[in-house]
Amino acid sequence: MVKYNITVYKGQRLAYFPKKLTEDLGHKLTVLPDTKAAIMWPTGEDVRLVAEVVRTVLLPDLELQSGRHDTSSTPTLGPRRRRSDRREASQ
Repeated sequence: MVKYNITVYKGQRLAYFPKKLTEDLGHKLTVLPDTKAAIMWPTGEDVRLVAEVVRTVLLPDLELQSGRHDTSSTPTLGPRRRRSDRREASQ
């Protein structure tokens, strides 16, 4: 899996995204941030598909990188939801 290091420049709050990333995800992105991580996907993409990719591809890869590889189908890392996110999901 390819990993990108992206720098956000303080003064302008701008970042350079590699060409391959914008080719794959497009120029309009939705970001779901938390205090230590964020998930980014093309705006308008089916959120269920995004969740499935996170669950089946990204989390297992993160677990491999952290040395905590779990061979079961249930990932050990999961998204933390803030209260405001829970309210929006229940509406």
